[in-house]
Order: sequence, then C-alpha cells, then structure tokens
Amino acid sequence: MLISGAGIAGLTLAYWLARHGLRPTIVESAPELRTGGNGVDVRDDAVTVAERMGLMNRIRELATDVNGMKFVDAADRAVARIGIRETASVEIMRGDLVALLREVADDVKIRFGDSIRALKQDAHGVTVAFERAPVRRFDLVIGADGMHSNLRRLAFGPEERFVRHKDHYFAFANADGRLGEDRWVTMFNTPGKMTGIYRSGTHTQAKAYFIFRSERLNCDHRDIAEHKRLVAEAFADQPWQPTRGLLEAALADPDFYFDALGQVRMDSWSNGRTALR
Repeated sequence: MLISGAGIAGLTLAYWLARHGLRPTIVESAPELRTGGNGVDVRDDAVTVAERMGLMNRIRELATDVNGMKFVDAADRAVARIGIRETASVEIMRGDLVALLREVADDVKIRFGDSIRALKQDAHGVTVAFERAPVRRFDLVIGADGMHSNLRRLAFGPEERFVRHKDHYFAFANADGRLGEDRWVTMFNTPGKMTGIYRSGTHTQAKAYFIFRSERLNCDHRDIAEHKRLVAEAFADQPWQPTRGLLEAALADPDFYFDALGQVRMDSWSNGRTALR
C-alpha cells in the first residue's frame, strides 16, 4: 500500500495500517519531514485517536500554552482580549505533532524527495511510476498530500474541478520571539487585511501571520518568490508599527508558507483502488 504525503494524515494512516498487519510505504516530495507550520487543535475524536496511539500525554507536554487573542489598534494599544483556553482540547504546533507521529510510526518506510508521476490501476492493483524510484505495484494508493494533492490530480482530475476559492490568502513564517506579548496571539486588522504575532509559551520563536482578501490570483502555488512579493505588496502600507519587522522576518524565512483559503468538494473520495485521506 502506498501513501502520498508524510504529514499528519499520512503518518497517522500509516501507523494504523501497520498496526493492523499491513505494510504501507509513504512517498514524500520534501527531502525530510516538514517541521514548520501552524498550531493544530487536538479535540473531540482526535483526542481519542491520540490516546489510543499513546500520544496524548506527549501532546499535552508540548502544548503551545497560549492564553488567547489580543486585538490592538495602530498605536499597539489593546482594544479587546478573548481567552481561548479549553480543557477538552490541546493546541500543538504542526511540526511537533508530525515529529511525534514519526516516532510511533518509526517502522514505516518513507521515500523522501520523490513523488508519483503516473499511475494505472486495474482490478487487482495499481502500477505506480515515480519521478525517481523504479515503477512499483501496489494494492492501494492513498493521497494524504493536502489541498494541492498530486494524487487527486492524477486519479480524479485537475485541481480546479474540486477546490473552491474562498476569497482570502494567508501566509505565516518564523519571526523574532521578542515581538508580541508572551502567550498571546496579537492581531491588527484593517478592512480586508490582518497582521498577527503568535507567541507560544513553549517556543522561543514567534510566528508572523498575514491574511488578505482577494479574488483568485494567477500564481503558481509553488512559486515562493511570487508569494513573498504578493505579501510584501499587500502589507506595505499597514500602519501598525510591528508590521515592518514581521514582514522582514517572514520574507527572510526559508520556511515561509503562503496559500489560498480553499475548500475541497468532491462527490466521492475514492476511485477504484485510489482514495483520498
């Protein structure tokens, strides 16, 4: 069985498949596990799954320890605070959760720096051609590779058939840990734009956030240079003083992340011996 994507969904799926006696292989386009990312809330059914995997105590140990969100004006004066602590859920940074999942799925083979180039399925299995590895045969191929899923494109059709643009773009990146109030998410809003600083109580580094409203832009989701240009242009006139420092840090960060807000809508999540997670 082949899984495309070594993120939270792919590693969790691989763990449970291996536990039930199957031999999954993960193919991941990145050269190593992606350690960056946003905060992830572990709540409801996810708590039950994490407990069954023996991870819930570790997740609590690595919790972000954030008190809430603080809204400020252009002079950096707090105008409102909202507490966000919940006893029934735990927030953990995505990279920390991925590392924990890899620990418990350490017997699963991951092929880094490769991706699926083509696939052909029949009643008995799927023949997969890779960008680098030799052609292999699998019983089942599952895509756990996000909104821009390569597996979905190959098995179901082009992205524009399934992803609905929701009129916003967002970016986040590492920033100076001295910026913003400790254990708070500080947010500054103007019409159609938001700049923010995320200060976790358990991480020395802060996160810079940028969100702006826009109809669909004609840019490649892999073109990092263009993404940085768009964010720099959109937030060049923000009156909040910390914005300049946050922009400088974000644009210099090699883990800078940018994407559209979108929703995937499909009539079915499976097609023969291929499926999406």
